Amino acid sequence: MEDRIWNIANIVTGFSVAQNLAFLYGMGRDLTFLQRESAQIKYPVAIAIMIFVLLYLGAVWDLHILAQDMPGVDSRIWLHVSIGRSVAITIFGALAIAGLFAPELYARSGGPLAEMPAGKVAGGVPSR
Repeated sequence: MEDRIWNIANIVTGFSVAQNLAFLYGMGRDLTFLQRESAQIKYPVAIAIMIFVLLYLGAVWDLHILAQDMPGVDSRIWLHVSIGRSVAITIFGALAIAGLFAPELYARSGGPLAEMPAGKVAGGVPSR
């Protein structure tokens, strides 16, 4: 049973990372319009990302607690792996939010995308 819980925790982590990577990929292709939207649009999207990150973190730690009640479980290994899973979920969630606000972040730093005209993405390829 511990193996099943371990696998489910891996699946939750993997799905969270894949979901945020897909969002970032979409941001670079078909969702570039989101980066040019107002804060009234971006903030609800960012909040939704944070809610999903919290749900995934809750699932990982719930599975961690569930595994602790099983006989023969090495709680130190579970703790370290659960922390690692949490870090991965949090980092990729933060990257998705940073991607959403990339134009503002670049504008503050004076980066090359700060003066990019609307309808263009990095590399000069027009967005849809």
